[in-house]
Amino acid sequence: MKGSEDRGEVRRKEYVVRRVIRSAVVVAAWHPAAGAIFWRFTDESQVNCPNHYGLGTDIDRAYRFRPGCINFSSFAGQILDTNTVLRLVDHDHEYGPFEVDAPDGDFALIASTTGLDANDLLLWFHRAIWVECPAPPTIRYLADFNGYLGYEAVWSDDLSDATRFSESEIESGELDTELARRLGEFIELSEARLPLATLAPAAGKDVNHPLEADTVWTHRRLKLGDFDALRKWERVAFQHAARAGREHELAGGEGDISGHIAAFPELVSAFQAGAAVQRCWNAPDNGTDDMIAREKGSTAVRV
Repeated sequence: MKGSEDRGEVRRKEYVVRRVIRSAVVVAAWHPAAGAIFWRFTDESQVNCPNHYGLGTDIDRAYRFRPGCINFSSFAGQILDTNTVLRLVDHDHEYGPFEVDAPDGDFALIASTTGLDANDLLLWFHRAIWVECPAPPTIRYLADFNGYLGYEAVWSDDLSDATRFSESEIESGELDTELARRLGEFIELSEARLPLATLAPAAGKDVNHPLEADTVWTHRRLKLGDFDALRKWERVAFQHAARAGREHELAGGEGDISGHIAAFPELVSAFQAGAAVQRCWNAPDNGTDDMIAREKGSTAVRV
């Protein structure tokens, strides 16, 4: 695309195409030492490598899911497949050494940057309460595309990567700009630099999440239903507990946890995850996922 056009001393406006994701969720769990740990996904198909399913501590690099559309067991299994290796372990047994899944990849990276033991982190992963939590609004900029040939669009969270359109290109209504318009909204470059906080979503409906969590968890504890129903009760209870943690944090994080949640360790874990995710909304990057990003290359994604 052409850059901005100078007419004497007048610089014409430049535009970029952006897409704002407002209703996504992230999956997180609370670790007592590392804080919130998130599920991640990196599409490596463009470099002919396997896709990466992983973990991280930076909410900005957590994978954005559509609410209610998460296959928890499948994604968790992919994380284990991607970040563990088989190793022989000696054992005083007549059958000799045997193979076990040992931590590797993101388990090892997070452990090295937080001072944790990678084996302990792997054990924690298996018993952690994973919940979906509202994600901060995310902006993606159109970095590259070829509307004429139908190539897949490349999006980036870095404004400096965005393809820039001149004012004359927008006004002319060229085919390329019309195709770009279908992918997102044109926005002036100066406006695109506004802080992300200005796009914060509105508050949700007024729900007594602690009471709802207790009620639904009681269905799960008393086994009121078949296997699928119990899994559903469990998931819904965790979601309410996580939302209660978010509301508690938004209220300043003061006061006792509701007795509806405090009585059950599983709900407390989900509550802590929701509160930790909310704290991450405005927290500075701790650097762990910057290391991961440097190892895996560009942050541009295809959507």
